[in-house]
Amino acid sequence: MLQAPSFWQYYIFVALCVLLVLHLKDFYRKKRKWRSTAILLTLVFGGLSWFYTYRKNKKHCWFILSVAILAIPFPIFFSWNPGLFLETFMYPLFGTSAIGQLIFRITSTIVITLVAIPGFVWPLFYFIRQPLKFYKNYYKS
Repeated sequence: MLQAPSFWQYYIFVALCVLLVLHLKDFYRKKRKWRSTAILLTLVFGGLSWFYTYRKNKKHCWFILSVAILAIPFPIFFSWNPGLFLETFMYPLFGTSAIGQLIFRITSTIVITLVAIPGFVWPLFYFIRQPLKFYKNYYKS
């Protein structure tokens, strides 16, 4: 079923958090935004990294917040009581047959893809493609 994260996953997460703290420390010393901080925020928090550049990306922030509010409860319900989740949602919608299981997997893949693209891929490529002037002149405009 669900497994606990491995040592290396925790290690990578802690390393990313330390790098993020170091970048935020530089941010408060110099009044500017940093591309590397935006990318680290995206890797750690996904689409919620839009809030780092909220002043210029308000529409993105509210879009990703609404996607997060809609998507976050499902893994929580599933991990909290998987049997209840399956009996309440999955079996009535898809049944227990092999075809129902296949339809459930296809639907889950589509939903995960629709959450992953705006949640991780879109902000990552957006922050990478922004010119350095966007970050240096963030507070000037």
